[in-house]
Amino acid sequence: MQSAQGELRAFIDADGAVPFEDIEILEGAVALGADLAIGSRVVDRSKIDALAHRRFFGFFFRTLVRAVVARSVEDTQCGFKLFRAQAAEAVFAHQIVTGFAFDVEVIGRAERLGFHVAELAIRWREQSGSKVRVLRDGLHMVADVLRLRVALGRPRGDAAQLRSSQLTK
Repeated sequence: MQSAQGELRAFIDADGAVPFEDIEILEGAVALGADLAIGSRVVDRSKIDALAHRRFFGFFFRTLVRAVVARSVEDTQCGFKLFRAQAAEAVFAHQIVTGFAFDVEVIGRAERLGFHVAELAIRWREQSGSKVRVLRDGLHMVADVLRLRVALGRPRGDAAQLRSSQLTK
């Protein structure tokens, strides 16, 4: 993201779990004032096709993240995010987490810098061949979240979040 060019900068997982056309959902949120628009698998669960064990561990991880690092977003781990250039440059400037929990840091930093974060429902379908090993990588992610709590401090109670209902015309 530090090398990216342009006013809008996207991070999209390469596995194709989210149809690329859903970028229009995120673009709409940015056009209406969001600095960071995040695709979410939990805002509208009817659009999601995921394995039960991933849903269970996802719930646990989301609960931990919201308690100790980032309060404005329920689904930090969805690999479908769109940033305004200023937000991308600011939140990635001092990145310390390089593993699967880097998204948590991005959102935690965005909150602390006062950026408006929008979380929007996208379509998502489980893809075979995932690189995430739920138990082993999950333990590393929990350790990274706890490290972020120390590095970033307490989450703000008034995180600037735009709900999808606020983003309609």
